Amino acid sequence: MKLERDAILYINELENLTKVQARDCIIKDKTITYVIDDNQVGKAIGKNGNIIKQLSKNFAKKIEIVPFFEKPEEFIKNYLKEGEISKIDFSKEENDKSVIVIVLTREGKRKILGNSMKLKKARDILQRSYNINGIKIIGN
Repeated sequence: MKLERDAILYINELENLTKVQARDCIIKDKTITYVIDDNQVGKAIGKNGNIIKQLSKNFAKKIEIVPFFEKPEEFIKNYLKEGEISKIDFSKEENDKSVIVIVLTREGKRKILGNSMKLKKARDILQRSYNINGIKIIGN
């Protein structure tokens, strides 16, 4: 994965403030999303969110911290937790490296699909961090 110059600057600023190394930094409009190892998230946020507030003020952007997990299933369950996920499968087709998320209820599916910005960010992180090209949401 190749990072943009701005992303590198934002990552360096986070590291200077917290000594936490971000795995990725996604810049979209007025939001900076840092992908941080799950065991370092608290340190990156800071006591009472002080680090986030300081970064937000410095960059005049909203700051989001997203935990990274070694397994993409763990990332999906954590990031899309409002969808009441019952199962996660991976596409079995040779040329299709995508994930299939099965939710328990229509309401859960609606919650995931209703937040299109969060779903797009999940797709971006899956692509960049796990080399997964797509995500399909299936509900009952």
